[in-house]
Amino acid sequence: MKKEIRLNTIVELFTKAVNFLMTVIISRIFGPEALGIISTSQAITGYITLVGDFGTNNEAIRRISKSERDVSEVFSIIFYWRLILASFLIIGIVYYYVIFGSLDKILLFYILISLIGFFIPSYIFIGLTKYKYNAIINFLITIISLSLFLLLLSFKHSIIFYPVSLMTSTFIGMIISLVFYFKIARMQFVSRSKLFNFIKKSFYLGLTIIFARIYYDFDIILLGFLTSKIQLGLYSSAFKLIQMLWFIPTLYTTYALPYTTRMIQSNINNIPNYIIKVINNISLFILPICTLGYFYSGDILSMFFGNEFDKGGPILTILIFSFYLMFCKTVFGNLLIALRKEKFLFKVSIVGSFINICLNLLLIPVIGILGSALTTLITEVILFIIEYITIKRSFKVRIISLNITKIFIGITLMFLFLLFIKVGVFLGIILGCTFYLVILLILKEDCIKQYKDKIYTGVK
Repeated sequence: MKKEIRLNTIVELFTKAVNFLMTVIISRIFGPEALGIISTSQAITGYITLVGDFGTNNEAIRRISKSERDVSEVFSIIFYWRLILASFLIIGIVYYYVIFGSLDKILLFYILISLIGFFIPSYIFIGLTKYKYNAIINFLITIISLSLFLLLLSFKHSIIFYPVSLMTSTFIGMIISLVFYFKIARMQFVSRSKLFNFIKKSFYLGLTIIFARIYYDFDIILLGFLTSKIQLGLYSSAFKLIQMLWFIPTLYTTYALPYTTRMIQSNINNIPNYIIKVINNISLFILPICTLGYFYSGDILSMFFGNEFDKGGPILTILIFSFYLMFCKTVFGNLLIALRKEKFLFKVSIVGSFINICLNLLLIPVIGILGSALTTLITEVILFIIEYITIKRSFKVRIISLNITKIFIGITLMFLFLLFIKVGVFLGIILGCTFYLVILLILKEDCIKQYKDKIYTGVK
């Protein structure tokens, strides 16, 4: 299984890198306005994907992790559920076109991408820990979409080719994924009562995910209405870099939910040490990224997207710090899902959405895209505190330890070091990371010691 996890991780990293590359191509060829249009369409259709999921992915993984005999039934339930939703959405699209006479082409293609993605059974492969199937599917989708996009661009520069390429590759990926599934299990008839019971179990988790998405990227939709497409493009460039980093907590969720579900059932006393270890590792790697972002965010945006995007530097700085809290919350949320505390997470997501929408409406008209970034940070701080208090009560754990204190000392000294030397982005990243590593080695930080021992063991 370790080889499959490694393969899937490499493919996920490759996929994120390629998607980011295509974003860079769009930005440099078509400018901030085109990036804003694409980001708005992605944000809107993201909610269609969530409605199709509605917590069923996590419920499926949780159920299959407990009993692999339920694979066919789980797949059939989710397939029928999503087929019903897709039918209603298609009818809605046709009705909208008949009434209004037009529909944005880019948005339409993204809607179709979401509908096709409904039927890729990645949750089955995750629940069975057959990660290689997900790796193969994601790799093919990525390669096909990139190749087709570049091929179409060679004939004509049109932004519409980007969603067309994604739709084509996603359709091919869906066909291949279903071929893989039918090698493992089959389709079967399910009664309405089983369908409704399954959806009922995932109901609160589904609402939680939707509300969580609201405070994750609803600001992009609001910015589309309250600011110019150019301003939205600047915000989206910073947001795309955060999405690039987001593959890390996504992978964590993929691998951890089956593992934590089993751990809570078999040995719940190990959970506190598990939490501390994961938070320490997150802090070890993400906090230096936050520090580098503080000094070089504008340079990084200019390097990737072009000089006109350097004004988004402060946005990227704020979003990076928000990302650290999001990642920690992912750990807490994963454990709360394993504990079946969906109702609590639902309430938390409502609080987060309410705070996010209100602050966005208050701050965006005053300070524009900076207000949206600050809203994200404030929301994450509040939700982090709420979820941490719940985790602390559930498992009697304290994440503030001697080890994480050493990491914060290393980050503080790294910040002062970069403030003192005042060098360019490339040299600053190299010197800053080297200085940070040396400080942690001197302090004998536990995570660094473990990684060093693993390297020595591997060499021997």
